Amino acid sequence: MGKKPEVFFYADFDLGNLIQLAERLRGCPCTCDASQTPKAGAYNFAIFLSFDDGVEWVFRAPSASHAPPGNITERLLASEAATLKYVRKHTTIPVPEVFHYSSTHGNDIGIPFILMSKAPGEPLSKYNWQTHPHEQPGPRRAGRPVTDEEKVKIMHQLGRFARQLFDLRFPTIGSLLEGDEGYYVGECLSPGHIFEDRGIIEDIERDPFHSESEYFVSLAAALRLHAEQLPMGYHVLRAPLPVPQEYSDFAEYHAATDRWNDFVTIGGLAESSANRFQYCLASELLQDTVIPNMINPSACSSAPGFPLYHHDISTQNLFIDDDMNITCIIDWAFCSTAPPVQLLSTPGLPHPRDLVLDEPLTNAFRTGFEAENERSSRKHALSPDDWKRGQMISRFMRLVNQDALQDYNHLQALYLLAQARRDEDDQGDIGERGLATALVTRAAAPNAVALADELAADDEPESDIQEREKRYYDVCGAQRRALAQKVALASSMNPRFVADARLWRCMAKVLDDCGGVELESGAPGGVSTAEVESVAGEGPVEERDNDRDFPPLGVHDDRPGPAILLWNTHELNKIHELSVSLAITGDAMGRSWTCTIICELFDEEQVKEYTEEASRILQMFIHQQDAARSPVFLMFMGYICLALAKECDDFMREIDGREKSDRALKKLKQMLWGYESLRSFRDMLEKAIDEVKKGREKMNKLLENGAAIRHEDMKSAASKMDEELEKKFKRLETAYHFVQQRVEQGYKLREGITSVLGVEQNENTSMLTWLTIIYLGPALVVGIFGMSNNPILNDTSSTAFYRLLGGLLGGTVLFALCLGLHYPATKKKTEYLWKHRKELSWFPSFTLLGESGKKTEIDVERNPRVHGDDAGGT
Repeated sequence: MGKKPEVFFYADFDLGNLIQLAERLRGCPCTCDASQTPKAGAYNFAIFLSFDDGVEWVFRAPSASHAPPGNITERLLASEAATLKYVRKHTTIPVPEVFHYSSTHGNDIGIPFILMSKAPGEPLSKYNWQTHPHEQPGPRRAGRPVTDEEKVKIMHQLGRFARQLFDLRFPTIGSLLEGDEGYYVGECLSPGHIFEDRGIIEDIERDPFHSESEYFVSLAAALRLHAEQLPMGYHVLRAPLPVPQEYSDFAEYHAATDRWNDFVTIGGLAESSANRFQYCLASELLQDTVIPNMINPSACSSAPGFPLYHHDISTQNLFIDDDMNITCIIDWAFCSTAPPVQLLSTPGLPHPRDLVLDEPLTNAFRTGFEAENERSSRKHALSPDDWKRGQMISRFMRLVNQDALQDYNHLQALYLLAQARRDEDDQGDIGERGLATALVTRAAAPNAVALADELAADDEPESDIQEREKRYYDVCGAQRRALAQKVALASSMNPRFVADARLWRCMAKVLDDCGGVELESGAPGGVSTAEVESVAGEGPVEERDNDRDFPPLGVHDDRPGPAILLWNTHELNKIHELSVSLAITGDAMGRSWTCTIICELFDEEQVKEYTEEASRILQMFIHQQDAARSPVFLMFMGYICLALAKECDDFMREIDGREKSDRALKKLKQMLWGYESLRSFRDMLEKAIDEVKKGREKMNKLLENGAAIRHEDMKSAASKMDEELEKKFKRLETAYHFVQQRVEQGYKLREGITSVLGVEQNENTSMLTWLTIIYLGPALVVGIFGMSNNPILNDTSSTAFYRLLGGLLGGTVLFALCLGLHYPATKKKTEYLWKHRKELSWFPSFTLLGESGKKTEIDVERNPRVHGDDAGGT
C-alpha cells in the first residue's frame, strides 16, 4: 500500500467529490494538487483548489489529529461561516467569501468544511513588527521591520473596521450562527470560554448572556475553574514573566528570565496549590471589586444590543498589499458578540496577548474609529471615559483568558482603576500595597482557608518535586539554586511578595557589586533575604508592553567543553565517554522559552552557530513550538553524527600511532589495550547510533501523525532537516564500519597471540604448550651456539655438545615437573589477583564518563572474550 498523498495529511476526505462540488458551484473546470502540503492553524487546515481561469478557492476543515474534545471544532466552523457571510454582507471589511459550508460529517466530502475565496495579499506576519527598543543578538528575523508610520496606518484601518462592527447589534452575547430563519446568537465560544482546554470543563457558563455583567462574571469564574482543574503552564501570579521592555539590554533580560525560571522551579511553584489559590482569590476580586466598577450600562448605549467582535486580531490573520493596506482579515472562528465598550480596546499586535500602550498607535486606532463614526449615518457619542473603560477591558480579557505574560500587573492595574472609579475623591486606600492587602485579607476568610486546604490535597508528592528540582539544578549549578532558595524564603516570609523586574534588576546589581561571589545553599553572603524582600514588595504598576520575542536568539551554553578525545598520554589505557544533551522547554504558544545545550562533542563556537540555526527554525513557527522542536532535534542529531564520525577518525589515528611504534614488542601490551579500548568505543558508538535512530524515528512519527504541526511550512522544513540528517548519518555509518573492521583486525591479532599462549585450551594442553615454548628457547640457544662453533657440529663426539644437550633436556624435565606441581597454585594466585584488581594501583583500567557526569573505572581485560572462564588474559 503506497503512501497517502500530502493533501490528506490532516484528515481523510473525498477529494473527487470536493472537486465536483467546486465545479458545480462555479461552473468552471477545477483541479487540486494532491501533493500540496496543507496549511495549518490551531484547529483547522486549508488546501487550495485551482480553476482553469486562474481563480483559487480555499478548502478549510478541522484537523482530525488535533481537535479539541467534543464537537467544539464543528461549532466553531459553523459560527465562522455564518460570521463571514454576515460581515461581508453588512460591512466593507475585507473578509473571505463563503461559497459553501457544512458543519457536520453528513456530506459528500466526509468532513465538516468551508469552501471560501483565497485571501489576497500576504500575511503581515512576514514583516517584523518589533515592539522592544533593543536588538537581540544573532540574525535578524525574516522580513523587514514595519515602520512607525506603517504601524499607524494599520491601526487606523483597524479602528475603521471596529467602528463598522460596532453597528452590527444583536440582543445577547454569544457566537453567531445561521439557521433556517436567519442568523441568531448561540452559546459563547470566545477564547476565554474554550481556550487552554477549557472546553472540557462543563461547569463554565457559555449560554447566551443577556448582560455585560453575566458575560464578565462567566469569564472570571472560568479563570477560577481553570486554576482548580487545568495546568497553569508559565502563569505564576506573584511572579510575572520578565519582558524585554523592562531591561536595558538583551543580556540583562536573558539573565532575568534565568532567575525567574530558577525561582519558579523551587517547590514546583507554577503548579503548586499556593499559586492556584492566588488565582482563585484573583477571580473573586474581579467579580466583587473590578467588574462592578468596569460596567457602565449608560455608556455606548446610543443603540441597544451587543456588536460583533474579532477576538483573534494578530499579524498572522491580517493580509496586506505592498502599501500596507489591509486586503483581508481571516480566522473569525472565535468571533462573538460582546459588550460595545470592548470594541474600543486597541487590538494587540503582533499577538492578541500584547497590550498596545504606545500613544501614537492607540491614537491612530481611535482616530480611525472616530473618522468612520463621522461617515456613518448612525453616529455614536463616545466619551473619554468610554475609551478608558476600553483599555480596562483589554487588561481584563488578557488576564481571564490566561493569554498574558504578566498577570499580576494586569490585576493590579484593574484593581487600582476600579478603586479610582469607585471613589475618585478618596485615594487613601489606593496605596501601592492595596492589591496585596486585599488578597491577604481575602486569604484569611474561612471559605478561603477551606479552599486552600482542598487545593493542597491535590499537590504533587514532595519527592517528585524534589527530583525535578535536582534534575534542573544539576544542570544550572549550586549558585543559582542558592539564590533561588533565598528568593523562595523571602517569598514565604512576606505575604505581599512579588517577584517582578525590580527584584531581578536588584539581584543583578548586587551580584555585580559582589564580583559574582560563589554561593552555597544556605551560606551567608551574596544577596541577603532582607535585600530580596526589600525590593519584592508590591509597587506601582508600570504601563508596559507584554510582548516577548520568541525565541531569544543566540542562546548557548557558555561553559567551555572538554577536548574531543580525552586520551591521557601517561595512562594510555584510559578513555572518556562524551555526551550531548539538548533541552527545549516552553509552552505550545511560544512563551517562557528556554534552550539548554550541554555538549562535550562541540566547542563553544560551533554551539553558537547551531543555536542560531535552531532559533531561526523556532522563530518561523512561533505558535507551534511542540512541532518546531522536531526539526531542531533532527538538525542537532545531524551535527552529532558528524561529531561522532570525527571521533572515529581521531580514535583511529591514535590506534594507528600505537601500531607504528618502533618498539613494537615493548608496546604490544599497550597496543592490545588500545584495541580493547577501540572495542569499548565501538560499543558506545553502537549505542549512540541506536539513540540517533530512535530519536529520528520519534521526531518523524510526531510529524507524520500531524498531531503537532501548526504551520504551512512545517512539513517542508522538517523534510529538509531529515534529508540533511540522512547525509550526516551515512557519514557516521561509514566511520562506524571502518571502526568495526579495525576491531575485527584486533580480534585476529589477539587470537593469534593467545593461540600460542594456549588461552583457549584446557590445563593439560596448556602444560604441553608451555613445554613447547620452553623448548623454543634452548633450541634457539643451541642454534646460535652451533652457528658460532662449527667444529662442534662437525665433530659429533664432542663432549661439550653432549653436556649442553643433556643439561637442556634435564633442566626441561625438572622445569616441567615443577610447573606441573605449582600450576594449580599459580592459577589460584592469578584468580586472586584478578578478584582484587581494584586494590592494585598498577592494574590496567580505563575510565568512562557517563551521562551523570560520574567517572566509573572499567577494567580493560574484563571483556568476556579476553578474560573469564575461557581466557587466561592477554
